[in-house]
Amino acid sequence: RVAFLLPGGGPQYVGMGAELYREDPVYRDAIDRCAAILRPVTGQDIRTALFEHAEPGSPEALLALVVTEYALATTLIEAGVVPDALIGHSLGEYTAACLAGTLDLAEMLPVVAERMRFIVSSGGATVGIAASADEVRPLLDDRLSLAAINGPEACTVAGQFDAVDRLEDELARRELLGQLKQAALPASHSLMRLQEVNAACARMVQAQLTASDFAALCRAKPRPMGGALRQKIIFLTI
Repeated sequence: RVAFLLPGGGPQYVGMGAELYREDPVYRDAIDRCAAILRPVTGQDIRTALFEHAEPGSPEALLALVVTEYALATTLIEAGVVPDALIGHSLGEYTAACLAGTLDLAEMLPVVAERMRFIVSSGGATVGIAASADEVRPLLDDRLSLAAINGPEACTVAGQFDAVDRLEDELARRELLGQLKQAALPASHSLMRLQEVNAACARMVQAQLTASDFAALCRAKPRPMGGALRQKIIFLTI
């Protein structure tokens, strides 16, 4: 049995898929279709971010990752490698939804572009914590939220810079600091900019993606779409 595993932001780099784009017509056609859809949405050619230049963590760089995932999966399927299952993390969930037929490509890419816009504009920071979620929750306030549960004794918290600074001081005092803070790329999994999350939800409704569709994609009980967009990530140990 075959499963396609589709990652979220992080592994992207300028030049990914360049040789495939030059030499494989299926891959090239998929990239070109994505570029045609995104140009009126972003005002830019995504192929520039793919093959020439993109700032790390920029909306264009993250969109390039989704486009690459889609094009590579399409190329594999065309070659006869058809997945029995699709598993996505964060951005990869949108690619999985598209490949599974829940979203059309022309629906999915504008939704991802909007998501990237408010993630990058949200600001703030994240910090890694060497503690369980139960230990971390009492330290949170309305300016901090649990962004990821990475393991039984490892969490990530997201929030505004000054709130994260104060949390770091407390974590250092308790000897729980696992990783220094960094710019909050996973802000979509926090409480920041919830109004913008809701705006993206409205676009999802326009794209005819229902709450139950999205909940099924997330492998969870149906819940409000805003919650699904910014719900914390939970990594399970198997």
